[in-house]
Amino acid sequence: MGDPSQQSHIDYIFGPSSQMEERYQYVSWSSLSDHLCVIAKLCPNESRGPSQWQFPGDILDNLTQVQAFYELLTNPPNFDDVQVQWEAIKMGIRDISQEWTKFCKKQKRSEIASLHRLLHGVNNRMYQGEDMLYDQQRIQSKIRELE
Repeated sequence: MGDPSQQSHIDYIFGPSSQMEERYQYVSWSSLSDHLCVIAKLCPNESRGPSQWQFPGDILDNLTQVQAFYELLTNPPNFDDVQVQWEAIKMGIRDISQEWTKFCKKQKRSEIASLHRLLHGVNNRMYQGEDMLYDQQRIQSKIRELE
């Protein structure tokens, strides 16, 4: 099917067919039950949007986040249209996941900053003649691991 970074899954595409033909080059299509699968490629002159969102697998290791998912799935937003309700649930999952990712990135930046401060202190003690080479190497290794 090609380069995975250029693939995307779209539930619905609405628009005049004349505009669709201008923007997409159809590669193939096939009928799957009551759905039509269309594999399309964006025309080369079109600019692409931001990268596709991905579900962070490590979020399931956090009980608070799992409880947030459970709450969303057991008390979903109430819409008459099931498709709209499903879209709202997917947006809720994405929002919870993106907040988790932001939290993890912030926590990682904080840990790296803390290690840099610690390394600065170790370097000062080494400058004063203390044998801190092992500590220095261990801290530097942890910083490289996190970056």
